[in-house]
Amino acid sequence: MAGGVFMEIRSVEAIVRALNNAGVRYLIVGGLAVNAHGFERMTKNVDQVIQLESGNVIKGLTALENAGFRPRVPITPEHFADASLRERWRE
Repeated sequence: MAGGVFMEIRSVEAIVRALNNAGVRYLIVGGLAVNAHGFERMTKNVDQVIQLESGNVIKGLTALENAGFRPRVPITPEHFADASLRERWRE
């Protein structure tokens, strides 16, 4: 796809390895989950849901940062782990 960025299998493996090694509770959702259930769907990203318990969020986002992945928004793992701050963002 011209101008597009495709998710490579090694990136998916790096994400899963980082989260598993850190003991993070998470789910893979979206296109990859659809593919895992036997339906072909083109996807360019890895959609994941991390359990929103504070320590789990910090472990997860820190593990992803250590693997070279960065959030698009300028926040720290500690900020995202703060439930009251997330609620203010949602409002």
